[in-house]
Amino acid sequence: PQLPDVRRPLRDLPPDELIGAVADIGGTPADVLRDKDLMTSLLPLLRADFSVNETYEYRGESPLGVPLTVFGGQRDPRADRAELLAWEDLTTERFQLRVFPGGHFFIHDQAKELLTMMVLPLAG
Repeated sequence: PQLPDVRRPLRDLPPDELIGAVADIGGTPADVLRDKDLMTSLLPLLRADFSVNETYEYRGESPLGVPLTVFGGQRDPRADRAELLAWEDLTTERFQLRVFPGGHFFIHDQAKELLTMMVLPLAG
């Protein structure tokens, strides 16, 4: 969260360009992207989601005193490896980076493994 967002803002793109950008990120079925009526109703939600992320301003605070595990996708166009590693600066405790095959929505294909990784530490 402390790194400036250097990507092209998406929140104010014309509808067709925004839909193309959402397609590039992945995770949205092609049938949904092609449905003009559905996309017309979803675009305000997508714009709001992008707006929250694109206008966020980090306020420097002390690092967290808890272990931190960061999960990411190898081909995520919205969070590259350097950005994931930057989270290490935000903890004074153990840091782990776990990178999975896939893009921004890698969690869809990795849900079982992710849940196992998150629950096992709680059981111990």
